[in-house]
Amino acid sequence: MNSFSLLSWLAPSVVIGGLLSIVYASLYHLWGGRTVGDLFLYLVTAAIGFYIGQLLGLFTQVSLFEIGQLRVIEGTIGSWLLLIGVQNLRAYN
Repeated sequence: MNSFSLLSWLAPSVVIGGLLSIVYASLYHLWGGRTVGDLFLYLVTAAIGFYIGQLLGLFTQVSLFEIGQLRVIEGTIGSWLLLIGVQNLRAYN
């Protein structure tokens, strides 16, 4: 039996990283978001920040907490730093 599903060919680290990014963006939106546009911006920002943190963890070979190949702490820090940075940029413009 060979059934096609989207999750069957995605790496588990991509799925978990995406889900964590969604959680972080949703929490940030609950804290300070106002519109659906804010939520979309936070979703994109959290995902980009998570994968920037992931890449920095790979390049520096720092592994504080890993789930498979996913560096959770580095991705989380990257996600939150970019969310705060984007919020600060929007506040000053």
